[in-house]
This record gives sequence, structure tokens and C-alpha cells, in this order.
Amino acid sequence: PGKWVSTMAYAGREMPPQGVTLPPNVKVNYAPISSCVLHAGDDPSCWRRNETIAILRQWLKLTPHVDMYDYNPGFLLGSFVPERDVANFAINAKIYKQLGMKGLRSEGRKAFMQTWISYYVRGKLMWDVDADVAAIKRDFYTTFFGAEAGPHVQAWWDACEAALGATTMHCHEDWLVNHIYTVPFTTRIRAHVEAARKSAMTPKQRGRFDAFALIADHLEAFAAMEEAEMNLDYAEAARQALRCEADKLKLIQTYSFFMGDVKRPDFTNGRAILYTNLAARTSGSAGTRVAAVPLAAKFRRDRFNEGVIGEWYLPSHDDQAWETKNTFYTWDAQDPPEDDKGHDYDGYGWYRFTVDVPRQQVGKPLKLYLGGGINEGWVWINGQY
Repeated sequence: PGKWVSTMAYAGREMPPQGVTLPPNVKVNYAPISSCVLHAGDDPSCWRRNETIAILRQWLKLTPHVDMYDYNPGFLLGSFVPERDVANFAINAKIYKQLGMKGLRSEGRKAFMQTWISYYVRGKLMWDVDADVAAIKRDFYTTFFGAEAGPHVQAWWDACEAALGATTMHCHEDWLVNHIYTVPFTTRIRAHVEAARKSAMTPKQRGRFDAFALIADHLEAFAAMEEAEMNLDYAEAARQALRCEADKLKLIQTYSFFMGDVKRPDFTNGRAILYTNLAARTSGSAGTRVAAVPLAAKFRRDRFNEGVIGEWYLPSHDDQAWETKNTFYTWDAQDPPEDDKGHDYDGYGWYRFTVDVPRQQVGKPLKLYLGGGINEGWVWINGQY
């Protein structure tokens, strides 16, 4: 009774226990590891955020001693692309206070390219949840970059925030937003970078702008990398991944706080290795690309798992009523939500497409590469499993 005991509601243990009374000296750290980081806590179209708030309310019925253990950056793994925590936390902070939470702590890393001014704004809001975020941003941008350049730099970041917030999908990993951060999008917002570059700045402000310009170039490289992979140009995808790495290295050399010098298979350094290997396996040096899976394929949802019994895999199966699906982007990126809460389809799906194999390949080993098959895929060729 004289000691405090703290427990973590994390990952598979997020849900509050039923039929359990917590002693008054037990504190709960709630860690919504899989909550959506694209939308804020009161968005009625985001089931993940609404579920997070509902879970918090249940924990607070069991104990008043609940704090949030969240993640900033919210994209847990990936390529260090911009997030929208500034816009989201301006809403979430008010909700957390209204719920009566005791506080908040964040797990993070040096990822200035993602978090940007998020920690600065969080600090302001944790003192005063009603602080004027628009005024805080105006003050920061005009002070940090100058009265001329600041609004242009802000416009670039605001465009990223707006694009992420407008999507109907819900996620916490940046590889799922490749339909948002596209080459046309990054090309369009480059105008803000160039306008800022031409603006009057002090030498210090110019140095800060140069760091921001690296972040903008990194996002353009990320988009170009994704587009090259989609088009099976693995050599170009590797080149763009290395461009991302070069931008990060320059930021580290500018000021180590901007970026952590960490290498992971899921960061762009790992993707550069993946694409280099795929380039070798398809360019003739370590293998030859025989044919490409079409970017657009016939597709049908199998809501009741009827396809195997119904032999949908037979070449003679009538697929005229099937829709067409992009084979690179996820279903969530292409489909409208299942309901007004934003739920996505979570079931079986079938793709059908034709690939012509050259006659000279007869008798030679063939490998089918499906880079988007994350968990499990069953494959039939000419009706044979």
C-alpha cells in the first residue's frame, strides 16, 4: 500500500480488463501503438482514433492514475517522411485534459525530418491546451526563417499535414502513405521551397533554410523511389533510396540533433540494398526479368471465403464482373471505407492476370516475386496450385 505500481497497457494488452478492480496505488501507462497517426482524436471517420479514446475512458473508470505513453514520431518505422503531429496534438491535448489523464510521455528518436516542430508545439500545449497553435507557428516560422521565407516554409509543411489528414485510410507506418507522397505531389509543393529560397534571410536563417531544403529533397527522393519501384525500375529505386540516405547524412553533419545515425532494414538504407539485389536479379547480372505482373489486374473480394471451393482460379472462370485493382498500392489506399467510421476491408481478395512467358524459358526455373504479399498468398498458374 505504501508503494506505487505501474503497468503498461501496450500492443496486445491495450484493452482494459473486465471484472477486475485495480488497487488505488496502481498506475497505468496507456501506449496506443497501433492507433492512427493521420487523424486526430475526435475525427468521427477514424475508427482507430475513436477506439483509442474509448479505451482510455475505460481505463479511467478503473483508476484515475492513467497517463499516455505515445510515440513521436508516430510512423514507428520507415523512411523519415513528414508527419502531422502538430495538427493532431492541438486537438488531442484538449481531449486528454478533458478525460482527466495525469500526463503524457513520448517514446521517440532523433527524427527531425518527421517530427519537425512537433515537440516545440507539444511543450506549449502541455502548459496550456488552449494555446493558439496558429500563432505559435507564425511566430516560429517568421523568427526561424525570416518574415519573407517563413510563410513559404510553413506552406510546405502545412501542405504535407493537409494531404495526410485528407486520406480516408488509417495507419501508423509511412510505407502506407506512398499514394499520398507521390511525385506529382512533391513536385507541386516544391514551389514553396523555391519561393523561400529566393526570399531575404539572414545568414543564420539561410543556414536553417538549407537544412529544411534537405528535408524537402528527401521527400522528393522518397516519392521518386516509390514510383521507380512501382514501375519495376529497381536500379532507379536504389539510386533514389541512396539519395534519401545522402540527405540524412548531410543533416546529421549539419547538426546531429536533426537525425540519428541509425541503420535498419526498413529504413531507406535497407531498401537500397533490397532494390540493388532486385536490380541484379532482373537486369541480367544475377537473373533476368521474364515478365512483369501487370500494374492493373482483375480483382474480386472474397467476403465469405468461397473462392477456393468455387474454383475461381480456373482459366475458364467468368471474371467479367470483377473490378480492376492496382497491384502496387494497398487496398486501403484505393478503396472507399466500408462505413462512415472509416473501417477498411479485412478479408480475402483475388487477383487474376495474364503473363506471357517466352518460349525460350521452357525447362528453366522461374521465380515469382510479389513484393506486396506481406503475410500470405496462394498462387495458381493456369489453374494449378
